[in-house]
Order: sequence, then structure tokens, then C-alpha cells
Amino acid sequence: MTYFRQALIEWYELNGRRLPWRETNDPYKIWISEVILQQTQVIQGLDYYLRFIERYPDVKALAASPEGDLLLIWQGLGYYSRAHNLHKAAQSIVQYHSGVFPKAVEDVSKLKGIGPYTLAAIMSIAYNEPLAVVDGNVYRVLSRVLDIDVPIDTSMGQKAFRALAQELLDPQYPGIYNQGIMDLGAMICTPKSPKCDECPIQKVCKCVHSHTITLRPVKAKKMIVKEQYLDFFLLIQGEYIWGEKRGKQSIWKGLYQFPLHLSDRAHPAPLSLLRDLKINTGEEELKISHSYTTTHRLTHRLLNINIHTIHLPEHIDLSYLGLEAIPISRHSEYAFPKPLREFLDKNLK
Repeated sequence: MTYFRQALIEWYELNGRRLPWRETNDPYKIWISEVILQQTQVIQGLDYYLRFIERYPDVKALAASPEGDLLLIWQGLGYYSRAHNLHKAAQSIVQYHSGVFPKAVEDVSKLKGIGPYTLAAIMSIAYNEPLAVVDGNVYRVLSRVLDIDVPIDTSMGQKAFRALAQELLDPQYPGIYNQGIMDLGAMICTPKSPKCDECPIQKVCKCVHSHTITLRPVKAKKMIVKEQYLDFFLLIQGEYIWGEKRGKQSIWKGLYQFPLHLSDRAHPAPLSLLRDLKINTGEEELKISHSYTTTHRLTHRLLNINIHTIHLPEHIDLSYLGLEAIPISRHSEYAFPKPLREFLDKNLK
């Protein structure tokens, strides 16, 4: 155990990634970085972090932000519930802690969106609290070092790994240790083609000696991916497009979209779908001027996306459907899901 801790920390201090949130012990900035990096690679999250901190340098600035502005900053990062939770947590900090990020574990754990991993990361790095982080990198490193075949996606496995991570944690330098084991998993002990020859703990790694590296970690369940078909209609009317804000029970909650027909199967006649959307065009016969097809992968879903462009006559009013007329010249000021944003930026200048 002593060798493991010491070798890991020495390796991290020489080889760990130098990132802006590691140059500070400000719990707010550490919190923001950890939330951004959930489900996001560092190379992508870095730019978002820098823009986020520039726009919201402290808790009070984040709490005071209109939700639309926050979603615009977050646009393209995905998993938008993270942004909503950050906003609510910041408002709680202002309301109950006078805008100062709390220091007590019980207070931080009550903040919206902060689970065991984020709690441990913030408290260990900012306050030197001896709480071990457990994420995908940690599961992988520990399961390989100790050659553990307990599935990491079961309650028994997760409980066992949390206990093991806490036991191995360096109580004197928990923040450095936690960052070290995460970097080791991200840089050396990678899911595929791990760099065992460069690993500082190779000497004590049981999987190296038993040749079971590729078999760890173990998962009991195979992820089932559901396919869905999304037909969006970009309705252009003069200098405007029609859009709507997605509801609260949505993966893209609070973002804008075009009128949508959602199905579990492809539809060969997209114009007929307009009737299902209750779009009343009177006697006008509409035509699709352009269709664009792409896919977008979520954790458990594969989205087959079709975007159909239709030019509407000036006299048709769709506000009765709850749609909003968005000026084409200002569409960049509205937060759209990533596939729709990419389409707009490419096709509407």
C-alpha cells in the first residue's frame, strides 16, 4: 500500500496533466471543472471551462445568470442536466451560504447535482478531506492492479470498489492522490492498449503478471442502445425561422429546436408528418427544399436525425402552436442541441 501511494504520487507530480483548475484550490473552479468533465474528455472540456469561468468567475455571477445565457455557454457540451444543476446549486449557495462555497461535507453534499464522485473531488482537492474519488478511471486501475473480477456495474461491485478506493487513499495528500489515480487511468492504464511499460505501479500490478489486463474491469450487463428517428422541420418564413423551447422532461431541456416528429421507425413520407404536428397551412401545398440526415449518439440511444427545410408563405402564422419566430440574423443567440446548431451554422449564415 505504501509503495502504491508513493509511486503514484511521485509519477503524478512529474507527469500529471497541467490544467488550469489544478493551479488553484478555489472550490468553485474545481467544482465547475469536475462537472464539465463528467461525460466529457479533457481536450473538449478545457475550452468550455475557460469560457465558463470568464463568463461566470464566481458563484454569484453564475446564480444571477438567466438560464438561456447559461445554456448558450453550455451549448454543444451535452448532458444539459449538468448545467441546470449547476445553476440551481449556485442559487442555493447564494441563498443559504451568502455566496461562499461551503466547506462542510454535509453542506456540499446537499447541493444539486453533486454526487459521491464530485463531492470527493471537490473536498479532497480544495480542502484536503480524505475522500476517495471513484470513476471509470479508478475502477479500471484498481481492478487491474488487484486483478478483481467483481463486475463494476453491480451494487455489490460498486460498494466493494468504493471501500477499496477509500482504503488505498493517501490520507495525508488525498487531493494529489485522487488526481494521480485519475490521470494514471486516463494516460497510462487506458481501456485499450494500456502502456504497462510506462506504468509507475507495474511492479505491484497483478494483472501484468497474470496476463489478464484485457479482461479487467468486468461488466455484468451489456448496454442496450435504442434507436429513434427524429424528423425536424426547419420552417423558414422570410427573415425568420420557427422554433420552440424543449420542455422540462427532455434530454435537451430548455434548448430550442425546430418542430419535431419523434418515432421508433423511419418514415418514408416526411411531409405527411406535418399533420401530426398540427401545422395548418390552409390550402397551401408545401414542398421540402432540402433534407439533411445525420446521426447523434447518446449513452443509451442512437438518434437518426432528418432535418427538412420548408419555406412558408408570409401569411401563415404558427404562433398558435407555441412556436417562436426567431430572426435568422440572431439564431446564434439561441441555444440549440449540437446537431441542430451544427446544421444552422452551416446552412443559415
